Amino acid sequence: LNYITNRKTGVCRIEKLKGGSPDSQTNGSLIEIRDPTAFFDFDNAEVHFVGLKRIDGILTNVWIGKKKLNGKDSIIEWHFLAQTWNKTEWTEPYQTTPLKIIIFTPILIPGTNITGTGKFTNNVFYFSEHELNIYEFNIRACLEDKPRQTLSISISSKYSDLIKSSLQSFRRGFVMAVKDIARVTILRISPPRVAFAEDEIIASFTIFERSEYGDVIFPKDDVVLKDAVQNLNDYFTQSDLEIKFMDDLKRNVSVVGLSKTLNDHFESEGIEKIRIGKVDNGYSGTSVVILAIVILVLGSLFGLILTILHKQGKIKLPLIN
Repeated sequence: LNYITNRKTGVCRIEKLKGGSPDSQTNGSLIEIRDPTAFFDFDNAEVHFVGLKRIDGILTNVWIGKKKLNGKDSIIEWHFLAQTWNKTEWTEPYQTTPLKIIIFTPILIPGTNITGTGKFTNNVFYFSEHELNIYEFNIRACLEDKPRQTLSISISSKYSDLIKSSLQSFRRGFVMAVKDIARVTILRISPPRVAFAEDEIIASFTIFERSEYGDVIFPKDDVVLKDAVQNLNDYFTQSDLEIKFMDDLKRNVSVVGLSKTLNDHFESEGIEKIRIGKVDNGYSGTSVVILAIVILVLGSLFGLILTILHKQGKIKLPLIN
């Protein structure tokens, strides 16, 4: 599936993957999404390093390989930034940076029955090896009409300082941990909202229903919403959830989502209400409601008695005429 978002309006639409697009490839009669290797056509290619070449004024390392594209024998050139043209600071390690991919493949010359060689050049801009920012690809706008389930788990408050100092990294690690247990794709999990209390940390998140795929076998790591929630319930009944991430000092750390703390949420009139199962002072939510009703009844009764005594002249209330 393609989730296509207009960055200016926020409008999102879902389309089935089509052949001939930059992120798809054909496999016999099937259309597949390109994985990171296939995206640059490295897969199933005979590749040889041929040396340095200056292209667009930049010195590049060049590899050439043969590969069948759409069933046709093709030649591909890959151009990577040469180490002497490293674009990073001198204090940073050299990064392998793709700049250009040139494909030579047989094509039918328009208006003739003659086959020629077509040259297709793909330029690569803003390439980065930095970790994927999962919050840049929020697809909630695409799923407004889809069912969803909002959940929360509790984490010990002893991790408060660690999580606060590395919140974005924690949120990324949280999503990665939850997706493995729930067995859903990353895009279906919203970034967690984190609330810090004196005795616990509450991380809440939403899982969306699976989108409708085309005529394909559903991936094993993308179950329907009902099964995803059940997977989480089954897991938290028995086990803690280890959440791994990197702190602000670039150290690998982890915190624990506590077992038996998985709670459901519900949304009403645009206001999210969290049902945690307890409130301050150890009273349950039901107890608080009953206590509030009792206070209202007693207050009304007390007010009625004062009004009657005022009318009988036994007391004088200046606010009542």
